[in-house]
Amino acid sequence: MPVSKLKNLILLILALAAAFLLLLVVPPRLAQRQERQEVYDRLQTLLAENGVELTLDALPVSRGLCVLELADAQSAASTAAGALLGQTVLLEEDSTRYTQNFTSAAGRCTFGASGSFEAVLTGEAASGSPEAQAKELLRKMGFSCAELTVLADADGGGTLVHAVQQTQDVPVFGGGLTLRYDEAGALREITGTFYPGADDTLRVGDDVCISCADAVIALLARRDTLGWVGGSITAIRQGYRHADTASGAVRLTPVWRIDTDVGSFYVGGIDRTVTACEDA
Repeated sequence: MPVSKLKNLILLILALAAAFLLLLVVPPRLAQRQERQEVYDRLQTLLAENGVELTLDALPVSRGLCVLELADAQSAASTAAGALLGQTVLLEEDSTRYTQNFTSAAGRCTFGASGSFEAVLTGEAASGSPEAQAKELLRKMGFSCAELTVLADADGGGTLVHAVQQTQDVPVFGGGLTLRYDEAGALREITGTFYPGADDTLRVGDDVCISCADAVIALLARRDTLGWVGGSITAIRQGYRHADTASGAVRLTPVWRIDTDVGSFYVGGIDRTVTACEDA
């Protein structure tokens, strides 16, 4: 066979293969686009019927978050305690499966199974600003910050640094620590919620978080039950929230937090349950 005909045959085969692949890919994408448009149309109708203001173009892009379980929270807690209290950390005898207590000459800290955390410290004043020191300390403890806020401590006269934890580049709602520095710049106390090992997780199941539009629809569907009488949705954020498990494992489940003009709500990213935010 002449070389020119062989080339034409190869090109024809490649063209047919490309056409076949398009037939496999295009219909599902068109179906997904149509389904997404139907969801938006339904949302637009519900917003109008309920008299709720929301700009659909401003909806955040949905991320395919899945349920996560911390791989080794106890080991991560020990590492975090070492970063906070130094190498001479001791696990105290009064620790249980629900709490881990650590102590050293630098102070004491307690990790709760549900994420509660508190520490009392006796260290000297750190060099540099409390904000810079807090960032470095939290990094060493394995606490990834989504937000960091510095405030004056009206009661103690020093400085408060509030940090919000994150994982998978989204915030862990309810996961935040407050570091209290005295007037001399010494860290004296840390309180709040901390999930050690949140960057080392195992995926649980194959379910993926619902879209932002689906979350708003779920909220509107429960409006009467919730007793929500607001007229506008002011902010929507996707993130994680702690979920209790029978095994005692630390599990984070994806949620949408929807802020309105009269309150805030969580919409479960997997089960679509709607609850009022206790931390609002």
